[in-house]
Amino acid sequence: SSAYYLLGYTSSRAPTDGKFHEIKVNVKRRGVDVRARKGYWALSKADVARVTAPARPEPPAAVSNALTSLAEPSGGRPARFWIGTTRGENGASRLTFAWEPIDIPASDKRTEPASRIALTATSADGKPMFRGRIPDSAPGMPAGTATPPAALPSAATPPAPAPSRGGSVTFDVPPGQIQLRITVEGERGQVVDSVTRELTVPDYTQVQVTLGTPRLFRARTVREVQALRASPNAVPAVDREFSRTERLLVRVDAFAPGGTVPDVTATLMNRGGASMSDLALQPGAGGSFEAELPLSALAGGEYLIQFTASTPSGKVQDTIAFRVGR
Repeated sequence: SSAYYLLGYTSSRAPTDGKFHEIKVNVKRRGVDVRARKGYWALSKADVARVTAPARPEPPAAVSNALTSLAEPSGGRPARFWIGTTRGENGASRLTFAWEPIDIPASDKRTEPASRIALTATSADGKPMFRGRIPDSAPGMPAGTATPPAALPSAATPPAPAPSRGGSVTFDVPPGQIQLRITVEGERGQVVDSVTRELTVPDYTQVQVTLGTPRLFRARTVREVQALRASPNAVPAVDREFSRTERLLVRVDAFAPGGTVPDVTATLMNRGGASMSDLALQPGAGGSFEAELPLSALAGGEYLIQFTASTPSGKVQDTIAFRVGR
């Protein structure tokens, strides 16, 4: 045919029973072939409510960014990393790098397990801040302290003989842009992965209230929580997934000009950014604030903690996300 017509209609009955309704189409003209659908499925009342409901507001950008950080590395990544900053000495900022190996399934023959990390940190002008392999440190132990770059081992240094379950290092850096070149090595010293991270280190000497990177520590008993409280340099958990049988020690540093102590609050939120409860922060050593969060009362899923530090001159916020296993 040289042309065709498509006809449609709206039922005056407008059923909302979710059932199938038959359609019969008849014409009076002879020699006309009519092709029509046999019927349609009506919307249910729940469907109508969902379609006509106003759109849900998008979560704040801070919530979306924090949840994005929970995403596991893409397939083939053998290690996960945590990078945090706080105030150092003599106007410098202090950077902590920690890592943990990811358990590789036995069925994955393409990815080799990670044994150690070779880290190189340079400033925006190319000046080396740190270069070497990360010293091992057990969970809850103080992070290793970096030696001057000239005394650090180069990439040609033979690898340490024993595999590790992660480690950390802490060193001072100037505020501003920092580049981290992270090389993941296998048990024989072979390169199994490499990552480059760009980050902006805050200036904690500025005349505004500032927050250090929030830290989460895992513990199973009250005694382990007490040990973490007594260790201001404890290495935070790199993994952001926890069990309901665990407890979290939440810690954040807050600084204000003139040595004043800012007012710091912490709020537990669901993944949509809605407030669930306030955490009882207590002052710790070195300008830190900390709170204990038992996870047994939380259902499996994703949660956020929003930190707010305020003074009469202004306030600043930071949000961190974590996941509770089901």
